[in-house]
Amino acid sequence: MKMQEGAATVGPAIRTRNNTRNSKGNKGIRFLANWAAFALLPAALVPVLRNTGLINDYYYQVLMMIGINSILSVSLGLVNGFSGQFSLGHAGFMGIGAYVAAVLTSKAATLPFLPATLMGGIASAVVGYAVGIPAFRVRGDYLAVITLALNMIVVNVAQNINYIGGPRGFPGIIPYSNFTWIWLWVVLCVLVIRNLIVSGHGRAIMSVRENEVAAQLGGIDVQRYKLLAFFVACFFAGVAGSLSAHMLQFIAPQNYNIFRTFD
Repeated sequence: MKMQEGAATVGPAIRTRNNTRNSKGNKGIRFLANWAAFALLPAALVPVLRNTGLINDYYYQVLMMIGINSILSVSLGLVNGFSGQFSLGHAGFMGIGAYVAAVLTSKAATLPFLPATLMGGIASAVVGYAVGIPAFRVRGDYLAVITLALNMIVVNVAQNINYIGGPRGFPGIIPYSNFTWIWLWVVLCVLVIRNLIVSGHGRAIMSVRENEVAAQLGGIDVQRYKLLAFFVACFFAGVAGSLSAHMLQFIAPQNYNIFRTFD
């Protein structure tokens, strides 16, 4: 009798575990399928529609600008939203990435587009990290003030360097950007920041936003996680700058002033 009761108990438990595993497996497959559709369908569909004439050049350029602005807004949301800091210099980091990548592809080294874009993103991230070290040592609105000042410095420096066109702008940039390139960077940006936020590092970043003192008392290195969020955001701002420069084929210092950050 006891053996029968034990078997009656074990059987449903095994079925429950199997159903749980199957459910998790189905969720994983659906998750990968959704990400694959998000990544591949627009990248493949939009060029086909353009070649068939259903999307003209104007709408194609609008779609590319949507992708670039998506990278900028998602990366800025990591700083201003998830980490709770207030940056006003995102357009300045975009300008750094744009000028560095444009010089590398069209003027100085004639690098391929992908390495130049990565270098533009890395240059923006390094500058952002250097700015963040003193800015995050204090609390309050110092980051907003410092990034606003940096944005103005970037614009003024670009206006006074004749090698990159000065106030006249930088023409003749090779048009490497297309919708496929831009959309793949959108997917990468969303994927990286999404995975960062749902990880332990992301929970630490959000804890700093909720209560910085409590997070520090809980053993979280507050400055480290502020710098991490800022570094990632600046990298993708630089990438967006490179994509924009190689789409428009022309950049000028006034394109990256404070009003672009508010846009």
